[in-house]
Formats: sequence, structure tokens, C-alpha cells
Amino acid sequence: MPIKCRYRTIEELRALVANQIPESRTLDFKVELGWRPGWSNNKLVRDAKREFLADVASFANAEGGYLLIGVKEEKGLAVDIPGIEAEDVDQLILDLDTLCTNSIEPAINGLNIYAVDVPGEQLELSDGRRVVVVVSVPRGVNRPYRVSYRMKERFYVRSSAGKRPMDAGEIRMAFVSGEATNERIRAFRRRRVENLRAGATPIALSQPALMLHLVPLSAFDVGFTVDIKGLISGDVRPLIVAEGWSSSYNLDGFYGYNAASYLLFFRSAIVETVAVGIAREGLLDLSEVEHVVCRRLPGVFATLKRLGVEGPAALMLTLTGVQGSPIIDRSGTSTNSVLKRDDLEIPEVLLDDYGGLIDANLDNPTTGVVRLTARALRPVFDVLWQAGGYRESPNYDSGGNWRG
Repeated sequence: MPIKCRYRTIEELRALVANQIPESRTLDFKVELGWRPGWSNNKLVRDAKREFLADVASFANAEGGYLLIGVKEEKGLAVDIPGIEAEDVDQLILDLDTLCTNSIEPAINGLNIYAVDVPGEQLELSDGRRVVVVVSVPRGVNRPYRVSYRMKERFYVRSSAGKRPMDAGEIRMAFVSGEATNERIRAFRRRRVENLRAGATPIALSQPALMLHLVPLSAFDVGFTVDIKGLISGDVRPLIVAEGWSSSYNLDGFYGYNAASYLLFFRSAIVETVAVGIAREGLLDLSEVEHVVCRRLPGVFATLKRLGVEGPAALMLTLTGVQGSPIIDRSGTSTNSVLKRDDLEIPEVLLDDYGGLIDANLDNPTTGVVRLTARALRPVFDVLWQAGGYRESPNYDSGGNWRG
């Protein structure tokens, strides 16, 4: 997957030329798209669309990357940023997104298409602009991805020499790899729950406990690590901070802790945080679980983004030692609902672009981010309440907005 969120300004694009950046396994230049919205669908247009789809799918089947349309190259080196003409940029981006949705199977979670304006001579168009279209393709979660366009189907992959069709062995391996990643994520959670019960965690905590994991898919790439020396104490603030916290290093990474909670930032960029105190005199407060998770996660997202670790990422919520615990409802009143399992492993939810949860709310960096986070996590919280006999979380209004 792309390691950083790049190419959002004309300055970043011009730096490609100034620094003579070459095309690579994760970067491809095209001076033209080959069609525009409204063009007749002749053979040349169909071939251009198929080429575009193959480029996108090849990135998703490899390590992800960026397709930059409107960048001129010579011998693989960026030499100019002419951009492409667009009368209706929004429509162009919508058409590209729709083409990918309809012609690449399965859908690529986290695909992001946007335009960067190229300053210069005005176009003789009513609403014309000259832009570079940036197609940011994540490393695919559900590989392999197949281009299915006008009765032709094919798998593509990207190497340092560009894209090429996948052979039968590579296709089989991609299917196996996708399943293996899902199983590795779940096995990681099971192992960490066992460690928590055995006290083999940064600090030993009692039960019941809340355990939360955020697992970027890049964490399982061979050799992928982050520099934990770049982390500060505020990056590992635990879920429960009423009594302050300290921080330290261990073999796994960097962690913050107090008597009620810890947050561990692994070298692989996996984040694990655990807290006790979710039960009050034996009563389990699921609304409080929602509250502490939604208040803490935006800070974790911001740290990952600062380190250049993008989504997608799997989020997993686990409650341990909760069998027989009665539930407190939204008003704080004890109910007749009782949890019937000792460990509740809530099914993982995939966050395509957790960085977007922050970017969308720069005008309101506290409340807005928290509510967007809560909206993204509603499937997790609904299952949590269903485990206690409820239809869904009672903390959302009819519009899906979290009431906190």
C-alpha cells in the first residue's frame, strides 16, 4: 500500500520533475487519460479504459501505489507537469470511480481519486481547468482483483518494470495470501487475549477488561517497521488517564501505562490498548465502552498518519472475563440482560482510510472527529450490544449519528 499520503499539491508534483523521480513498482505516470466524459465509446476509448483499469488493478494486486495522469515522462522519468484538460472535474472523477466500481472485482476498499490543479494559462472552457488526476490505490485486502470489462476478464500485477498479466500460479498464490492475512489478524488477537489472561502484557491487569486492536494490513509485510523512537508519551496515552500515566519501551515497542490501562504501539504499527474499570460493582457499562474508544481512537489515527502508515486497517474489539455480567442501559439503570460468554470477540471491521476521519473535520478537531469515528464503528458497537440481547446500540439516532 502507499506508505504516505502524497501528491496532493502542485509543489509535490513538481518535485517529481525537479528530483528526477522515476516510475517504479508503486508509481506510474501518464500524460493523458485517453478519453473525457461524454466521448463516444469507440475502440480507442474502450482500449484506453481497459488500460486504465489494468493499471489500477495491478497496483491493488501488488503493494499499492499512485497513478498520476497528466505527468509527462521520458524513459521513465517525470519531465513535465502539463496536466489534462477537464471541463467538469467532479464529473471526470465520478466517471473514473464508477468505472473502477463496475469493472474491477471485488471492489478495492480505500481507492481514492482526486485532482490537483495545475496553475498556468487559462483554458478556453466555460468551467475549464487543467489538473493532474491522482489515483491512490491501496494494497488490496481481498486480492486478487480482476478487470472485467466488455466481456474480457484478466488479472494484472505490477512490478518495477510496470504492469503485466498474472499467470495461473500467481493468481492461486494471491488467493491464498488474502486468506492468510485474514487468519493472521485473527490469530494475533487470540494470542494477545491469551497473553492478557496470563499477565504477559506490559502491565498485568485484572478482569473484566476491554481490549482494542488496530491492525494496519502493512503490519504483516516482511520487514515493515516504524521508528518507535519518533513516538512521544502523548502518542501512547492509555484509554483511562484520570490518574496520569508513564511510558516506557519493551521488546514489542513503546507503551504508556497506569494502574488501570495501557496502550502499546508495536514496531509493526499495530496498536493495542487495554483497560479495566468497564464494570461498576459488577455491572457492565457498554455506553462507557463506546465513549472511551471513540474519544481515544482519533489520537491513534493521527499518530499513524504522522508516521506515514495508511489504511486499510482492521479494528478489533474484545471484552474478556465478562460472562454473567449484567448490562447498564443508556440511562445508567441495570437491566435484565446478561453477557453469556467469558470472552466477547467482536468481529473485525475494516477501516479503509482512517486518516480521512481526521481530515474531514479540521474545522472541528474534537467533537467532529469523535462523531465520525463513532459512525465508522457503529457495526462494532451494534454487535457488542447484540451480545447482551439488544437489537443495536441505543446510542445512535435515526440518522446514524452518535449521541455519545
